Amino acid sequence: MITGIFLIRHGETKWNSEGVFRGRSDIPLNKNGLKQAKATGDYLQKIDFAAVYCSPLSRARQTAAALCLKRSIKPQLRDALTDISFGPWEGKRYDELASLYPEEIKTWREQPQRHNLSGAETLAEAGQRAFSEMKILAEANQGKIIALVSHRVILKLLILQAINLGSEAFWKIKQDTCCINMLEYNPESGFVIVRLNDTCHLKPITALFEQQDF
Repeated sequence: MITGIFLIRHGETKWNSEGVFRGRSDIPLNKNGLKQAKATGDYLQKIDFAAVYCSPLSRARQTAAALCLKRSIKPQLRDALTDISFGPWEGKRYDELASLYPEEIKTWREQPQRHNLSGAETLAEAGQRAFSEMKILAEANQGKIIALVSHRVILKLLILQAINLGSEAFWKIKQDTCCINMLEYNPESGFVIVRLNDTCHLKPITALFEQQDF
């Protein structure tokens, strides 16, 4: 039986708007992020979710709570859905890191699959633990619809692995705050992408090209 999977990124935080790397730092949603989460929950209100799973970080928990607000279910925390660890980059702006770690930032932008910062997690490590979790949850909910609320990096990696692409394609897709992705999972044939980085519930489609993937 087919499992329907909604992959949803958390809403905006202060650090998103300021261009600050977040990773495992527990930054809550800002005012706009709370509005985005509510709009996402309202938009998906008619979807019959069997379960909503989320990263344990507060920005993901707050977004997942908005999805569950008028439902009889509560968010279920999954450590494997937490954000990638950026180690010493966390709490620093991109422009700061370009000065402090020029070679590492160049690798991150041009060859993300080779990103290997001391004290941080690689894309391969983050992708492996998150994808394994998604597959477990998909198989445990066959014939049902579930939501996974996570982070930009994690969602990109889940989508890439779902269609058998490696992390070298990391920058080929966008994941904006509170975007919605839809996948189908068939135990025999695997994953199919149904919808990607949809934010039409947040702003007019004419504004989509203005969004920042950070």
